[in-house]
Amino acid sequence: MRKFLIISLSILGIILLASGLFIAGIWLKYRSIVDLKTQQVPEIITSKFPLSAQVNPFIGTGGIPWTCANNFPGVSLPFGVMRLSPETSSFLTYDKVLNTSGYFYGDNKIIGFSHTRLVGTGATDGGHFLVMPVDGNILEKESIKDLSYQYSHKNELAYPGYYSVNLPDQGIKVELTGTERVGIHKYTFDDETSPEIILNVTHALGDRPGKEGYIKINPGTHEIEGHVRTFGTFAGRYGGIKVYFAARFSAPFKDYVTWENGNYSINSTSATGDQIGAGFTFDKNKSQNSIELKLAISHVSIENAWENLEAETGNKQFAEIADEALRIWENQLSAIKISGGTEKQKISFYTALYRCFQMPTVFSDVNGQYFGFDKKIHQANGFRYFTDMSIWDTFRTVHPLFNMIAPDDQRDMIVSLIQMAKEGGWLPRWPSGNGYTGSMLGSASDIVISEAWQKGIRDYDVEFAYQNMKMIALASTPPGSAYSGRRGNDDCVKYGYCPADSMDQAVSRTLEYAWRIIPLACWQRSLVMKKTLSFSMTFP
Repeated sequence: MRKFLIISLSILGIILLASGLFIAGIWLKYRSIVDLKTQQVPEIITSKFPLSAQVNPFIGTGGIPWTCANNFPGVSLPFGVMRLSPETSSFLTYDKVLNTSGYFYGDNKIIGFSHTRLVGTGATDGGHFLVMPVDGNILEKESIKDLSYQYSHKNELAYPGYYSVNLPDQGIKVELTGTERVGIHKYTFDDETSPEIILNVTHALGDRPGKEGYIKINPGTHEIEGHVRTFGTFAGRYGGIKVYFAARFSAPFKDYVTWENGNYSINSTSATGDQIGAGFTFDKNKSQNSIELKLAISHVSIENAWENLEAETGNKQFAEIADEALRIWENQLSAIKISGGTEKQKISFYTALYRCFQMPTVFSDVNGQYFGFDKKIHQANGFRYFTDMSIWDTFRTVHPLFNMIAPDDQRDMIVSLIQMAKEGGWLPRWPSGNGYTGSMLGSASDIVISEAWQKGIRDYDVEFAYQNMKMIALASTPPGSAYSGRRGNDDCVKYGYCPADSMDQAVSRTLEYAWRIIPLACWQRSLVMKKTLSFSMTFP
């Protein structure tokens, strides 16, 4: 018995020791990744653009997986739909989207560079049109789906409007910049590298479904176009979001291949399906070692994507576009100037201000067209149409800030909310893409609109907004409605509170619904209408 006990304790000790060593090894590996610092912003940038130089786009990209700030280090312009950034995968499990924006600071593998994502949310949406530079004829060597390259933070650099990373093992330098609707890639291959670029059309963040994929290649003009419908956390709730693209290389490609569900077709100019993409091979010579790719997106049509590309980039080269992006950000950040404080505090402040301007999203194209909540194409006249408004989260802080430092943008956001109500039936609480998400509870649009009115932002259809807010506060939500803002509202109106025996989250709902009564009461006292409107409700 004693011998058995000794053997058991020895085995247990070995298991505990092995487990401890394994955990310690993982921890040391993780620290070896995250303890490396990114490159410093060049002096020429800090001297010419002092506010932008205070922004650190890597803040909020790491921490505890899935519960971090869910930010990304890539490029965007204020409220731009184009958010071009690297996507990464775990060093241990190869898992993706440990950060819902696609890039996690604790990862050490890059799987490519995609063009769309949400910012700072718990939802995994976007990741459209993943681009990856490769060395040699990769299509004959590896699975496209599992392709990844190791990278190090010491080879990364990011500031507003610019991101770069060196991949020394592949002999490739990656640089990214962009406009509101166009992402610009620059890939520089060393003399020993055979230039090739892959475009995964049906990719989506976290390997979410991509359907209705289509790609068309025009070798004579080295252009590509296509579309896909993806079903992310939010987009999947309203039937998926369809995104169109138009792209052009700066140099002709000598060979190309398309794939459909793993079947490759050499020199095929088109492909359709749920798993499609293309690879492009370029001549290896010094004049073409640096290849630029401009890729524009639209949620309306391929034609609009081409119009976006031409209007925003034209014949401009990478350096000029990156400089323009930096100037735009410097001007945007100058909305608030601070004095005093430490260098660390200044970085925290301007990085937070930078994040405030990355979302909501301008959803209309350069010609003003957008895809509405009624699944129809509309024309935005006299305003830019916004979506991706996390209003339940942002009505307390970000929208009040916009009232002060970005009133024109705030007005356009309110007009957009009203358009959503006109086209979808209800003022939204968390609109994303072209649909209601049903996320969170309450009817937070009321607060945003009414506070903007109180602060003097009034150039919108006030009467419609008021009537829609009143309807939401007093009427039943029809069964099956895409809007779920005041679930159980009949009992709330009847009793003056939300009874726990007829709905869940009763206390939270009572507070949320009561909070949203305040805007109506304020408006009723202050608005001068063409007719008298009556409204009353009592909460204990």
